[in-house]
Amino acid sequence: MVRSISTVPGMADLIARFDWAATPLGPRESWPQSLRTAVDILQNSGHAMQLAWGPKRTILYNDAYAPMLGARHPTALGQPFDVAWPEIWPEIQPLVDKVFEGNTIRNVEFPLVMTRNGYPEETWWNFSYSPVRDETGAVRGLLNVTVDATAKVRAERAERALHESEERQAFLLRLGDELRPLADAAMLRARGCELLGKRLNVARVYHLEYDPAQGVGVIADDFRTGGLPSLAGRYPFKALRTTYEHVAGGATWIMPDMTADESLAASEREVFLTQGAMSWVDVPLLKDGKLAGALCVVDDRPRVWTPQETRLVEDTAERLWALMQRARAEAALRESEIRFRQFGASSLAAIWIRDARSFAFEYVNDTVERVFGLTPQQLAADERVLGALIVPEERDDMSQRVLRIARGETLISEYRIRRASDQSFRWIRSIGFPIHDTRGEVVRIGGIAEDITETKLAREHQQVLVSELQHRVRNLMTVIRTIAARTVRGAATPEDYRNSLDGRLTALARVQMLLTRSASRGAPLREVIEAELRAKAEDDSRFDLSGPEVQLSPKVVEVLALAFHELCTNAMKYGALSVPGGVIRVRWRRMDREGFPWLELAWVETGAPLTSPPARHGFGSELIERRIPYELGGRGVLSFAPGGATCHLEFPLQDHESVLDTEAPPLAAVFGGVLDMANKLDLGNRKVLVVEDDFYIAADLAASLRDAKAMVLGPYPSEAEALEAVGLEAPEAAVLDINLGDGGPRFDLARQLRRRGIPFVFLTGYSSEVIPEDLSDVPLIEKPTDFHSLIDLLATF
Repeated sequence: MVRSISTVPGMADLIARFDWAATPLGPRESWPQSLRTAVDILQNSGHAMQLAWGPKRTILYNDAYAPMLGARHPTALGQPFDVAWPEIWPEIQPLVDKVFEGNTIRNVEFPLVMTRNGYPEETWWNFSYSPVRDETGAVRGLLNVTVDATAKVRAERAERALHESEERQAFLLRLGDELRPLADAAMLRARGCELLGKRLNVARVYHLEYDPAQGVGVIADDFRTGGLPSLAGRYPFKALRTTYEHVAGGATWIMPDMTADESLAASEREVFLTQGAMSWVDVPLLKDGKLAGALCVVDDRPRVWTPQETRLVEDTAERLWALMQRARAEAALRESEIRFRQFGASSLAAIWIRDARSFAFEYVNDTVERVFGLTPQQLAADERVLGALIVPEERDDMSQRVLRIARGETLISEYRIRRASDQSFRWIRSIGFPIHDTRGEVVRIGGIAEDITETKLAREHQQVLVSELQHRVRNLMTVIRTIAARTVRGAATPEDYRNSLDGRLTALARVQMLLTRSASRGAPLREVIEAELRAKAEDDSRFDLSGPEVQLSPKVVEVLALAFHELCTNAMKYGALSVPGGVIRVRWRRMDREGFPWLELAWVETGAPLTSPPARHGFGSELIERRIPYELGGRGVLSFAPGGATCHLEFPLQDHESVLDTEAPPLAAVFGGVLDMANKLDLGNRKVLVVEDDFYIAADLAASLRDAKAMVLGPYPSEAEALEAVGLEAPEAAVLDINLGDGGPRFDLARQLRRRGIPFVFLTGYSSEVIPEDLSDVPLIEKPTDFHSLIDLLATF
């Protein structure tokens, strides 16, 4: 057991007072003479000595050896060798074992990483391990005579590193001097590889660049000696797998002897041999976290690459890459300038560059003459002539914008000019942007301008077309939803619902085709009837049509096509088309009533089986007997008799706009289907005027209002009818559609309600922009909407 010692006396005293009985050596009095003699030699020597004795290799040492232990002194005394020096024992043990076998071992500058002062450090030692024999001649101990060569080795290395650093810097300076004048990246690469290859006296040097987009590595050329074949070419990644895997992480791959490296497969060794590659240093080039390439130095013989040589290759790789990138950037800049000149000459837009302080034009392309009517020479001579073209009311604003661009803003401007060449007024759209120097200061401003006069006109027209298309799609969806909602009411089974809905949507598609396949509005009556009959009848013998040529308006086509579809569907199920020999006869004629043209049409089925009339009015009956009178201002009667159905229609031949008409003004839609407002809101029997030209929307809105306990006046499909009704009975609130299919938005009724103090709301597909200023405070609900929101609003009036 080691005693606690507050001060560290000399080793002779420590050894004398040490409790050796607690160690494998036993009490000092029992030591053999050979051990006593060895300890005497150790204590009296001026050289640093350590003695390891016995099976446990228990150590003793002298005063000269103690400093080598550092913080381990004096606790290392009496400990086994492996306990005193655990970090170096794996390296020392084989040597110790050989000495105990009777061998003497000598080493010069033997490297060891030792922890002597609380941290690991690299050390070097000159030492001799000699066996110490006992009285019988057996080896019982090891005597280590050692010299710490760490300071000497470090000094020599520092001197050598300094010399090699000076040589490396001299080479890198020469490399820079020779490569800097070269403007071509390929020439830079070839010359740089040549200089490095001659400096290191190697067989080959090449620069490998990776192209991930193509999945290849490219060797453009290589410096080589001794008649080696060139490696120039494009290689798929799989052919470079070994190299890529070693350098992808950013570490340099050093290969001293390829033939001795067991990590390489035999096939890979064969490839390297054919290339004359026995040893190499591959330095990766990581840029922005990605492997961009590698500089590869290859020799055709095994070679121990020194750290200095590796460092030289690494430094060269970075220098060469930087010079190549600079050359490529300069080449790209030259090409960019050429392309810019070509771009400016070919551009249909006016392009200029101006000084950010004087605003003088430094570059102007020829297109400015077409756009502004000024030549580049006129602008270069006096920069003020451009501003003089701007109309006076916009001139100050544009001057301020130019100043803002010079302060660093990018602005898009639209302004008017009076073109110098023909004095015509033109709309100009320009983009002004700052151009910064390397310090981030605005030194120039650029401009790109084009004449957008025709574009603005076309844009306004396009907005009208887009608005019409949006309203058409929304209204078409409303028609579909309304048909679906009403179909489900009359369906007995899901299959019945599916078949009925499919047929009605198909009929709607045929209406769409009729209204959009030609530029003319509407469609001929005969074509509308035939489209539906031919979809259901086996052949033309099953129907007989007779009447003059009549061109129907889009709204009439929309209503009649669905009506004929319902009649044909009923005929297939129960009427003339349900049995052989049944025939449908359709007759129509034009007539005048009070100076206006009307159409009268009769649909008569014969040969149908005797069936009972329907118990209730379905979708078709509602369409014929209620929608036609409401939307077309006529009359429709549907009856059933022993031979089939009979339908009589008559209505004025007026222009009506359809939600399916591509040229219709923008209409909108609300969701179809009656909303159950019972037990929701109570409008307290208030009289609510409803003005809406779409029958289904009007009917659903009226039903919802009645559910909310309102008294509905109407609904009325036109403003004229509504004005007449208001003259007879005053409403307490009103819901007005703006476009009632008679020539666009109208506001006569709204103004009369305003004068009489009757509150109202607009329900329309138009935006608020079409509302006159004197009615801008009227609440507006845009279609589509649910009726809950509308009735919530009416409840606040």
